[in-house]
Amino acid sequence: MSKKVTSKFQSRAAFSLLTVALLMAHSASAQTVNFSQALKPLLEIAPRTQAADADVRAAGARVDEVRRRAWAPQFELNASAGYQRFEKPNAELHEVGNAKTHTLRLTQLISDFGRSTKSIRENEMVKSQAEAGLEAMKQGVVLDALQAYLSVQRAEKVLAFARLSEKNIVEQARIEDAMVEAGRGYVSNVLQAKAQLAGAQARRVRAEGAQSVAMYRVQAVFGNLAANLRYEEQIPKATNLPRSLKDALDEADANSLQIRLGKFRSEALAERMASIRAREYAPRLQFLAEARRATAFDGVNGTVKDDRAQFQLNYPINLGLAGSSAVSGAQHDIAASLAREEETRNLVKEQVAIAWRNLQTAQDNQVNLQNQVRLAQEFLNIARQERAVGKRSLLDVLSAETNLLNAQSDLVSTDFDVISASYTLMQAMGRLDSATVLSQLAAKRS
Repeated sequence: MSKKVTSKFQSRAAFSLLTVALLMAHSASAQTVNFSQALKPLLEIAPRTQAADADVRAAGARVDEVRRRAWAPQFELNASAGYQRFEKPNAELHEVGNAKTHTLRLTQLISDFGRSTKSIRENEMVKSQAEAGLEAMKQGVVLDALQAYLSVQRAEKVLAFARLSEKNIVEQARIEDAMVEAGRGYVSNVLQAKAQLAGAQARRVRAEGAQSVAMYRVQAVFGNLAANLRYEEQIPKATNLPRSLKDALDEADANSLQIRLGKFRSEALAERMASIRAREYAPRLQFLAEARRATAFDGVNGTVKDDRAQFQLNYPINLGLAGSSAVSGAQHDIAASLAREEETRNLVKEQVAIAWRNLQTAQDNQVNLQNQVRLAQEFLNIARQERAVGKRSLLDVLSAETNLLNAQSDLVSTDFDVISASYTLMQAMGRLDSATVLSQLAAKRS
C-alpha cells in the first residue's frame, strides 16, 4: 500500500472517529436539561406531590361516593330457597315441600333535612383542603429545587475563588522561599505566606465539602433528573416583592396555603356539626317501592304476591340525649380547629417576618461586600503601583490579591443569599408557584 493511500485511509478513519465523537457529544448534550426544563417533570415525579395528588383524588372519590349514596336510588334484591314443613295444631293438614321467596325493593331518599347535603359539603371542604395541601407541596418542591440548584452554583463559584486564592498564595510562598535562599528575603515573610496558605487551604476544603453537600441535596430533590441537570441557567432575584413587612404580612394572610388549610379544616368541621345535628334531631323521609313473591306451605296454594309503594318517615330519638353529646363533641372539634388556625396564622407571620429580615440582611450585606470589593480592588491597584517604585513588597501585592479574591467570593455567596431569600419570602407568602418562577426565568433569558 502506497504512502498516499495509507495517508488517505488514516484521514478518513480520523474523520470517522471525529464524527462519531461529535455525535456522541451531541447525544449527551441533548439529554441534559436546565432548571426550567426540569421543574415541570420534577413536580410530577416528586414523591410528596404524588402523595398529595393521590390525597386529592381520594377526597374527590369520597365526595362522589357520599353524593351518590345519599341521592341515588337504592336497589335491593333478596332471595331465599329451602325446605319447609307446615302443620296446624289439632288439624289433619300437613304440608311439606320447597319454599321460595324473592323480594325487589327500591328506596329513594326524599329529604333528610340537611344531613346528606351537609355531609357532601363536609367532604367537599376536605377535598379543598387536600387541593390546598397539594399546592403547598408543589410550592415546597419549587423552593427546595431552587435552593438546591442555587447551592450548587454558589458552591462551584466559591470553590473556584478558593482554588484561585490558594494558587495565588502558593506562588507567593514559592517566591518568598526563593528570595530567602537568595539572601534577599525574610523568613518572617515566608512564615506569613505559609500561614495564609493554611487558611486558603482550609477555605478550599470547606468549599469542596459544600459542593459535595450541594450535589447530595440536588440528588435528593431532583431524583433521576439530577444526573442530566446542568447548572448554566442564571436564576434571577424574585420580582414583584412587597415594599414593606406590613405588605408582606397582608399578602401572607390572604394567600398563605397553611392558613387556607386551617380554614378549610374548620369549615369541614362546621359542616360535620350541621350534619350531626340533622342526623340526631331531624326525621328521614323516603319513598319505598317493593315487589315480593313467596311460595310457601301455609295453607294457601300458589304463589303469594305482595306489592306496595309507600312513603316512610323515620324519626329516631335517643332518650339518653346522645344527640346533644354528639353535637357538643363537634362544637369542641370546631373550637380546637379555630385555635389551631390562629396558631398557624401566628406561625405564618413569624415565617414571613424572618424571611423578610433575612432578605433585608442579605441585601445590606451585599451592599457592604460590594464596597469591600471596590476598596480591595483600589488597594490592589495602588499596591501594584507602589511595588513598581519599590514602596511595596511582593508579599503586600500578593496579599492584596488574595484579599480581593476572598472579598469577591464572599460577594458572590451573598448574591446567592439574596436570590434564595427572595424566593423563600415568596413561598412564605404563598406565591411561589411554578408558573411564576418559569415566567421570571423566561423574562431573564429574553
